[in-house]
Amino acid sequence: MITESDMLTEAKKMAVEMMFWPACPVDDDYCFDAIMYTSVIDRKFEDEHGVYLHQVYKELCSIPELKKFLKKKAIKLIAFKHDIDLDSANKILMKNMLRRIEN
Repeated sequence: MITESDMLTEAKKMAVEMMFWPACPVDDDYCFDAIMYTSVIDRKFEDEHGVYLHQVYKELCSIPELKKFLKKKAIKLIAFKHDIDLDSANKILMKNMLRRIEN
């Protein structure tokens, strides 16, 4: 049985895969949360987390733009998978991210 948490993790992984090459990610959501909370995505970050930003995004996007795009993709995937509106999907994502910070 697939849980809501599993579906959320899959949506976050899919969003990361659109912009990063997940060579050997160190956590179950392909470091989505780590990406969202970092201020720098450099080679050190990539090596520590096992996810590598595709070159085109390095050249085209600032870190804040990249995070915005990543979050937007995750929200759309969550909305699609749960058959809910984007606001509800955003609340689910933010609730999950806050829960991870507290733990």
